[in-house]
Amino acid sequence: MNRTPAVVSRIEELGGYLALDVDGSIRYRVPKDSPEAQDLLAELREHRKWVTELLRQRGANESNWPPTSQAAERRFGRRHALLFPFIGHKVRTPNGPGTLLQVFADRVTVVLDSQLSNCSFFPPRQIDPVSWELAEEPMRRAG
Repeated sequence: MNRTPAVVSRIEELGGYLALDVDGSIRYRVPKDSPEAQDLLAELREHRKWVTELLRQRGANESNWPPTSQAAERRFGRRHALLFPFIGHKVRTPNGPGTLLQVFADRVTVVLDSQLSNCSFFPPRQIDPVSWELAEEPMRRAG
């Protein structure tokens, strides 16, 4: 059984980042202070072909993200940064729609439309924007 998707997801949950470069090489960053992430990276090195294919498929899906999301991912070098432009906007979660409040590497905070008095937490990979157009608004600097 191919564990590559689960291993890549776990590395990302730990704050790591994997991406396929234009030339087909794998770019990565893993927390140096996480022995688990280091061990998982070693496991992925043994399955480079599967990792490359997974990242290639994921890249095809990411091309659907708006330019503001792609720019945020490039700027911060983290996959969860794709969600930054959607903070304050409607998103889909496994528990229904809600408003995205916070985005971290291992979790996002959402106020669900069905539970306005509580915050719910999800892994970033479980969140999808309700509308891509909302992310096209320029990001503003706090000031």
